[in-house]
Amino acid sequence: MERDIDDGIDFKKKQITIYEMLDRYFKTRKFRRNSEDYAYKIMKSMGRYDFAYRKIEDVTESDCRKFILEINQDYYDSRVEHTVVAISGAYKLAIKDGLARKNPFDFKWRDLLAGKVKEKAPLTSDQMERLLNFMRNDTCSAFYVDRVIFLVETGLRISEFLGLAVEDFDFERRTVQIRRQLLHHDRTYYLASAKTPASEATIALSPKAVQSAKNIMEQCGETYPMTDEKGKLYHLFVLSKGHKLTNECAINIAFSKVCKRYNTVHPDDHIYFTPHILRHTAATRMIKDGVKLPVVRKMIRHKSIDTTIRRYVTINPDDIVQEIESIYK
Repeated sequence: MERDIDDGIDFKKKQITIYEMLDRYFKTRKFRRNSEDYAYKIMKSMGRYDFAYRKIEDVTESDCRKFILEINQDYYDSRVEHTVVAISGAYKLAIKDGLARKNPFDFKWRDLLAGKVKEKAPLTSDQMERLLNFMRNDTCSAFYVDRVIFLVETGLRISEFLGLAVEDFDFERRTVQIRRQLLHHDRTYYLASAKTPASEATIALSPKAVQSAKNIMEQCGETYPMTDEKGKLYHLFVLSKGHKLTNECAINIAFSKVCKRYNTVHPDDHIYFTPHILRHTAATRMIKDGVKLPVVRKMIRHKSIDTTIRRYVTINPDDIVQEIESIYK
């Protein structure tokens, strides 16, 4: 206790738990509404572990290592990483506020991750062709054909796609403006600004993308009027089967059902895709088709070209073999 007093540590407050410290940390941060949901998920998942109820000053590096290994059994690496980063940030704030002396997560904890990641491999051209052929002939999947085509032809984020309005398109020039995204929070839909300033752009559309956009508009038959944060009115057209607004979760569930139906019919030809995997697929296809990296970055709308290369450009092993064979022809 004397050391605490000398170091300016509040002895009573340092008795708070990890869970309380994390909750305190989140309350000091300003979140977008959709980020609040993610903070809530972290708090909810943390509540399942005894580690969350340890006193912050009693936690050692060994305790942290055990916790990371334990939570990694239940969650993918990405969730574990976000959780640990949040707890570490909470410790840093606690140290500044005189509630803790050290951060027990101050070690190379990423080395402990099990490599448990969600499958994000982009679809090959052959896989896309087989998938779309199946969807066109499958009653339950046909509704989503043009949505899949538009996403893989443009590389849009799903929130950007759902936030598109009729006013954003110039079909004569074959362009679309990306200015906003449709988000969903606490059962409420709202139009927010683009994810980053670099995300705002006017991008060119391929003939397939133009046709798929027109097909979706015709399919829905009506638009959904909605105002953005500045009160400007837009007419959204990417609607559900019931002609209502839809969200990322609903689209993910729908695509998951398409995958399940496809894989049931074709057990030896497993296919898995999500809206984000279609974004990966779009970037990879552009590279394979010879599109220069700066152009790919503009289409995908990353701030840095390093992000485009590191996260979204994946080279299929078959492509490597083909490139090597072409050298020696």
